[in-house]
Amino acid sequence: MNHEAWMSGLIGADSQRVAATKVGTTHSTISRQLARGKLDPELVIALARAYDRNEVDALVETGYVDAEAASRAGVPQALGYATNAQIYGEIMRRVDPDAVRLFRGGGDPDAIGVADAPTHVDDLAARRGRPLNERWAARNAGAPSEGELRARESDGLGEESQDPGDDV
Repeated sequence: MNHEAWMSGLIGADSQRVAATKVGTTHSTISRQLARGKLDPELVIALARAYDRNEVDALVETGYVDAEAASRAGVPQALGYATNAQIYGEIMRRVDPDAVRLFRGGGDPDAIGVADAPTHVDDLAARRGRPLNERWAARNAGAPSEGELRARESDGLGEESQDPGDDV
């Protein structure tokens, strides 16, 4: 884009002298850069800030930054500012219509949505018609529990410290 036309559109009714004052430079600096047909990127950024325009947009408009590169810039930082609802909305936009099934069930009785997800393994098993604890109990019938094993191991430990003996 023609930098003089860009600046004219940016500053509106302000003169170049007023714009120079707003950015803390001289009128001659702006005139000299416009005479060679190109504003320095630093001046483009300063002008954009002074006139409440996004600096990246200004750099794209003046040809310093490619629009595609600008659209990819800062994605990790932008994600940090995004709300959970915004992130969820973007996920829904990218994967829908499958997202309806994945996150809301979509009428599929076997789909478990986020809102109705079970909080315990037994709840999940009950939904599927398989009581997990009963199956595990039947398979392990007769085997000692972990608590029983610990009790057996510790049986008799520390008895010598509990016997007062003849020293008392």
